[in-house]
Amino acid sequence: MGNIDTMRLDYSVRHQLALHLPADALAELLRRQIISLKKTMVELETAVQGNESEHVVACAHHLAGAAAMAGFGCLAAAARRLDKPGELTISDSSMDLELLRNEWMATRSAAEQSIE
Repeated sequence: MGNIDTMRLDYSVRHQLALHLPADALAELLRRQIISLKKTMVELETAVQGNESEHVVACAHHLAGAAAMAGFGCLAAAARRLDKPGELTISDSSMDLELLRNEWMATRSAAEQSIE
């Protein structure tokens, strides 16, 4: 089994993209994915602070899908824990929120290092 970063970043996704994109275009695509995920995380945090459960669910759903498509499986799994339409209560989700925050920081760091 590989280290946690190779589990965190699914390089098979990157390999498939590399078959169709030059290296500089692939790096730019990954940078844009990270920026987009960051914006969604900021939106999710704003929704948490506003106690807007359904908006948190919508952001988590978006994060889960976008992270999965980018090959960020651990981040997608953490986001899915909050993707509970009609069920999520922010006060009962503090552990899942903290897991998502931590996974976001780790995934972002690993992804940024992988494109430098």
